[in-house]
Amino acid sequence: MRTAIFLAVLALAACRDRFPTYDEPFEAKNLLMISVDTYRRDYLTRYGSTRGLTPFMDELASRSLVLDDHSSCSDWTLPSVLCVGAGRHEPAYGFISRLGPTFREVAPEHTTLAGWLREQGFYSILMTSNSWLESEWNHDSGYDYAEHPGTDDGARIWELGRDKLFEAQAEGLAGEDRWFLHIHLKEPHSPYNPPSEYLDGLEDLPPIDYDLATNTDHDEARYALSSMDEEERAAVLAHLLLRYNGEMAYEDDILEAIWDDANARGLLKNTVVSFWTDHGEQQYEREHWGHAFQLFQEESGAVALFWHPDIEPAAWTGPTSHIDLAPTVLEMFGFPIPEEIEGQPVGQAPADRTLFGITVANVGPLLQATRAGLRMHYDYDSGALAVYDLIADPGEEHDLYDPFDPNQTSLWEELSAWADSIEPLLGEYTRVDPPR
Repeated sequence: MRTAIFLAVLALAACRDRFPTYDEPFEAKNLLMISVDTYRRDYLTRYGSTRGLTPFMDELASRSLVLDDHSSCSDWTLPSVLCVGAGRHEPAYGFISRLGPTFREVAPEHTTLAGWLREQGFYSILMTSNSWLESEWNHDSGYDYAEHPGTDDGARIWELGRDKLFEAQAEGLAGEDRWFLHIHLKEPHSPYNPPSEYLDGLEDLPPIDYDLATNTDHDEARYALSSMDEEERAAVLAHLLLRYNGEMAYEDDILEAIWDDANARGLLKNTVVSFWTDHGEQQYEREHWGHAFQLFQEESGAVALFWHPDIEPAAWTGPTSHIDLAPTVLEMFGFPIPEEIEGQPVGQAPADRTLFGITVANVGPLLQATRAGLRMHYDYDSGALAVYDLIADPGEEHDLYDPFDPNQTSLWEELSAWADSIEPLLGEYTRVDPPR
């Protein structure tokens, strides 16, 4: 029973730097992956929230293997999702996602978790509510079937994905065992427009001149925040926050309904469930509302957990990244980990390894490196550096940058080398070294 052995040993090793490899057969046969867009990790009770908006996720986390120091590779969907699927950063296969108002980028051919599982006999399905993952842009590499059905309704996305699995089984394309179903849900994403029952208190807020339930007004309002007077800004922020809270509560109910349906239909039997969020959402902590701005914790922090019927609930407290999810899945199933993967199975990475992040979006290119609780932010265009102690200052509020600190100097050497390696992919930008 590889699942039970893997998770039990991991639970015992949760406070250690490493745990051993496993050679017993793996009991689970299938993989259900649920990823959620624009989800703030600090809304979960285990990360300090007192809002009470995520009771299902709080309960699921209590009976799962949770990665408690987990970050995305970026602050928006496309690079984050590609990072998970490939188990490596985009530059490793010659690509850097760019966010622009009028284009989508076609990722080069690259191997992914779906492809590696296919080699092991899995039939894989991706059902997504995010247009970044549409097939025409080659962002769904490796799946046997992938569809963006034109709806952002998470419940409907689940139904379509589930029914596609049943259809594939009926047609003999997929069996009862060895399937991989990945659904990507979008509810918390803007514009925040949950059902009215999740917007209690909206009528008590001061009126504003924006209909935040529409994309146009939502974007206009959040980009105008810095130019508003204090009273108008406070009112708009109150509306945005209430609506986002409503989206998070609504998403929690959707996730619970998906779980109950999957369980009732026998889809959780012999199944590993991998749940992760692609990125967070800044709430004007740094004079922006939304994401794809900066790589601070509000935007790059992520939730990640694994569930199985035989799981020993555990918390892994070492630093992990989206690049670690694919190799962890492969390790759980006892499959070989391809050499091109940069991530490592949870628990097998050195405690002092350096994790990287990058965004080329609304404010970019911005790069990030984190090692042993020290996080460095680098503005590629200006050369500005900022450094934070994530252990003493998890909110990244106090910049400790000191060009003569040896720990920071060695971290900069690693980040600078990584920046050198990706410079050819950022040819339209001019790299500036930090001032000394």
